[in-house]
Amino acid sequence: MTLKNVYQTFLKIEDDLNLFSYFVDDVYIWEMIRFDVFQRIIIELGLFKNDTMFGGKSFSSLNFRHKIKMCNTLLFDSIFYNPFFIRHIDFIFFGHPRRKLMYDGYYWDIYTDPIIPILDNYTSATIETHESLAHLKPAKTKNLYHNGIFTILSNINEIISKYKRTNIVHEFAKGVENRIKQDLAVSVDVYGLTIKTISRHKSICPILSNFFKKTTPKICFTMASYGATDVIISAKRLNIPVVELQHGTMSRYHLGYSYEDGRVKRAFPDYLFSFGDFWRDSVDFPIPKERVLSVGYPHLENFYEEKKSNEKIDQIVFLSQWSIGVELSKFAVQTAKKFRGRANVVYKLHPWEKINESLIQASEANLMQVVTGQTPSLYDLLSTSRWIVGVYSTAIYEGIALGCIPFIVNLTGFDYMEFLLQKGFAKLVKNPEEIDLSFIPVKINKDYLFADNWRENFKKGVGMVLDNSKGKRG
Repeated sequence: MTLKNVYQTFLKIEDDLNLFSYFVDDVYIWEMIRFDVFQRIIIELGLFKNDTMFGGKSFSSLNFRHKIKMCNTLLFDSIFYNPFFIRHIDFIFFGHPRRKLMYDGYYWDIYTDPIIPILDNYTSATIETHESLAHLKPAKTKNLYHNGIFTILSNINEIISKYKRTNIVHEFAKGVENRIKQDLAVSVDVYGLTIKTISRHKSICPILSNFFKKTTPKICFTMASYGATDVIISAKRLNIPVVELQHGTMSRYHLGYSYEDGRVKRAFPDYLFSFGDFWRDSVDFPIPKERVLSVGYPHLENFYEEKKSNEKIDQIVFLSQWSIGVELSKFAVQTAKKFRGRANVVYKLHPWEKINESLIQASEANLMQVVTGQTPSLYDLLSTSRWIVGVYSTAIYEGIALGCIPFIVNLTGFDYMEFLLQKGFAKLVKNPEEIDLSFIPVKINKDYLFADNWRENFKKGVGMVLDNSKGKRG
């Protein structure tokens, strides 16, 4: 069964059971768990072998040493980086915890750090969650706070006000579980996920509400909105407009964003600042098209402006991901053997990946170069290489913008690239023999993927949001 087949079956289950209509404990519960349920289904089906795609481990599943480390991190964050220390402020950014070490020796949040300096007429603060129980330092971000106190207070709330389960929750969840079992032949604990989601929501929303009342931001910026539902609902209840900054690939099969055939998500951001028009055209978002603004991608555009040469060499870069890394690495080794002496092959690991034995052997045999860290950087590789090979990585789009010719490998997840393939911007290949280095894709303008003039676009977008929100704040 392919990802596309699962998606189509999933939509039918939604329609037949009228799942978007369930209103439980002041929330439309299906909106809140939809993405997670779909992710668990495709993991149970074995379409993705690594369950880290679903998210981090729960506290109870950590070993003793990691529990101590997490407690220390949360306490330290609550004392020294407490967001309740923020006073009235114009903009709140909920940043991305995975930072990049940049040329200046600082770890950057590449999605927000380039933006904040251009908002010099406004005050702002950034709130960050931990990454692997820690925060990367020194951080480039000024006025940076951590969300540890939110976690501590919500856990206390959850213990004190234990959620009382209701019959409607049981009926809703068991109905979904049974239908998934019937149509997709896998078991998913929808009931447990529903209880956990509602309990967390009821415990953290009062805290977030108090935070927003204290800081009174004009705009709340977030990323990966499917994982920030509590923040979005809390802000919206106070008429604070929420803007999502695009941080990765979005497609018809990404259930965090795709709401086709009139599906709704009330807990979606009010606006989406996207990389470019391509993304608005490829996904049915649950907000009007005019609220999906093509802003650009500051991190990429800054590199594009500063790069010194457009010279390409005969080099193929494989863009790996933890979910399909084993299969793609085998594909890469065979490709390196096919093109040995004709083109260099570089295998770029995802930051969450560890090098496997086949890559070690290929590297030791000088068959290919394996890049495990940040040297050379991703953009340095893409800007100097002629071809790229991947499955559904955002870096494929970045490579196209930097002049690479893309090949998409027919592995699980390639469906995410459906719109790109339909337009002829890339070629789908099933095996290394189908990689044809003479392939010429349909020409695509860089600014269709990543809009030019991000500074001007961002300021215009912010102005529009502020103008539209006048008179709505109570």
